[in-house]
Amino acid sequence: MAAAIDPKGKINFTDVNLLLLEQNESAADLLSQIFAGFGAQNCIKALSVDDAVNAVGRKPIDIAIVEADLGNDDGLDFIRWLRRSASEPSRSAPVLVASAIATAPAVRKALAAGANFFLAKPISGSTIMNRMVWILKDNRPFVDCEVYAGPDRRFKMLGPPPGSDGRRGADIKTRLSEAAGDNLSQDDIDAMIKPQKVQL
Repeated sequence: MAAAIDPKGKINFTDVNLLLLEQNESAADLLSQIFAGFGAQNCIKALSVDDAVNAVGRKPIDIAIVEADLGNDDGLDFIRWLRRSASEPSRSAPVLVASAIATAPAVRKALAAGANFFLAKPISGSTIMNRMVWILKDNRPFVDCEVYAGPDRRFKMLGPPPGSDGRRGADIKTRLSEAAGDNLSQDDIDAMIKPQKVQL
C-alpha cells in the first residue's frame, strides 16, 4: 500500500489510489472531500459494482471504502470479486465496509466477504482516520483458501479452537508437556520478585 505512517505518526495519502464505492453521489463526494482533506489526490468514485470493477481494471487501488447496500447491487459482491478475481495489489488492498445497518450479523457478513473493517454510518473524518491508522498497523496475514480470501478474520491470536489442531501454518500443533513440578504459591513468587537487602 502506498500509504504509510511516518515516525511522527502522520499518514501521507498523496500517492494512494482510493476507490469509493457508494450508490449516492453526494455521499461519494463527501467521502472524497474527507480524503482530500487528508491530502489524497487520487479518489476514484464508483456508483455501482460494474463501475468499481471497471475502475480496478483501469488502475490498481490501494484502499477501498465500500457501501454494503447499493440498492440493486451488493457491495459485498464487489469485495468477493476483488479478493478472488482482481490482480495484485488491488486484490489484497484494505477494504472498509460502510453501512447504516451495523448489526452483528451485518458485520460478520462483511468480514466473511473479505473486508478488513466495518464502519457504521454516519461516518466522520476522525473515525475514518482512526481506522486508516488501525489498518496501517494491522499485521494480519492474507488468507487464500477455497471458501475465503481476505485478511485473517481472527483479530486476536488465541490459537486454534479447543479440541482442534488448527488450520493455519502458524497454529501450534504440538501438545505441551506436563508440569515438571508443583506450582509455586503466590508467596513464593512474591519472594522471588521482591527486592532483597544484600550484605557485602
